[in-house]
Amino acid sequence: MGIDSGAEGGEHPDRENNPYQRDGLQGVVQALYNRVRPHLPRKMGVYNGVHARGPRLFDVSDVLPDYEDDLLGLVREAVDDGDHVTLVGGGLGISTIVAARQGAASLTVYEPAADRARLVAENAALHDIQRIEVHHAAVGDAANAAGPVAGADRIAPADLPDGDVLVLDCEGTEVDVITEMPNGYRAIVVETHGALGTSKDDVHSALEAHDAEVLAVSEDNPAAGIYTILARL
Repeated sequence: MGIDSGAEGGEHPDRENNPYQRDGLQGVVQALYNRVRPHLPRKMGVYNGVHARGPRLFDVSDVLPDYEDDLLGLVREAVDDGDHVTLVGGGLGISTIVAARQGAASLTVYEPAADRARLVAENAALHDIQRIEVHHAAVGDAANAAGPVAGADRIAPADLPDGDVLVLDCEGTEVDVITEMPNGYRAIVVETHGALGTSKDDVHSALEAHDAEVLAVSEDNPAAGIYTILARL
């Protein structure tokens, strides 16, 4: 009897690997595993071709070829060699590693969940990425962060660093960040979270206020209001 990855707030692999509820004894085992899973150590996995520490010790699925496929595809399209890239919402660090592979000259990452901030730094080190700053910090509101945010700094969107590309995967605060972000970015990649109050239309409106040109829209999970947008600023 296999055990799926359990629910751990905001962790995309869990949502992908646990698409249904189990019944009977298997459901009981799954429920027990979900309770202990956040306390288990992480092992290595493969996320969309990127080796990184992320899955929990007894997770069945540790190879996720389609992980964040739309977001990562647009990051690959947006980032050019020599770009300075800012990422709001670090997750496991996969988008950071992808941006580095595209030739980013520097990477600045903001992640409010302490465990995730450590993972971003650890996974970047595993790939020998040295041109990176990882901040345990929330940009704007962190109400929907993927883990405890105690000790996280609070950064105003207007205080984000100057750069070339901005990547937003910040669990419902995308519109606030876009509205207040500094001018100067060439491109922005945004994952919308309609279920958390940031719809695709809201993001479009915020981008229009910056005279942005939307270049691509990918349907990640329309039922959950998750789309990925690439715009030129």
